[in-house]
Amino acid sequence: ELVHGQALSRVIRRAADHDIPFIPIPLALQITCRMCDGLNYAHTRKDERGQPLNLVHRDVSPENLLISYEGEVKVVDFGIAKSNTGGKQPETGMVKGKYPYFSPEQAQAARDLDARSDVYAVGVVLFEMLCGRRPYEGEFVAVLTQLAEGNIPKPSSLNTWMHPATTVTI
Repeated sequence: ELVHGQALSRVIRRAADHDIPFIPIPLALQITCRMCDGLNYAHTRKDERGQPLNLVHRDVSPENLLISYEGEVKVVDFGIAKSNTGGKQPETGMVKGKYPYFSPEQAQAARDLDARSDVYAVGVVLFEMLCGRRPYEGEFVAVLTQLAEGNIPKPSSLNTWMHPATTVTI
């Protein structure tokens, strides 16, 4: 499917280039809801016998989210997705995807990833949209260490609009 639009990563960069450090909260939440819709569609697919495919994208990131000029959000690039269709699966110990968006299980190269790993990555993308940076920054080993420790900065420390008392309407 041709999506006439831009990758979320480009939208984030263009906003920063125009001194907009964060995606506005209602827009970020709308994009996140549409990401979840797309991933739910993939996660609930069944084969011709009605058996769940257990599809896991494993590479949810702003580069793999397209936003059309009409406002549609599409999850793309299922190139490293994993399912139970019997195809060759990566060996345990092989890590696939963009490490800044890894779930803890993905960082540990767990073989049995499920949809929750993609949902975790959605949370990282949402954090990035709302805070202007990912929760973990640095090179591969530094990010994996931070991920293992679970030390995530409070969003309100990076974006004053994220104060708990702030209400948002979508």
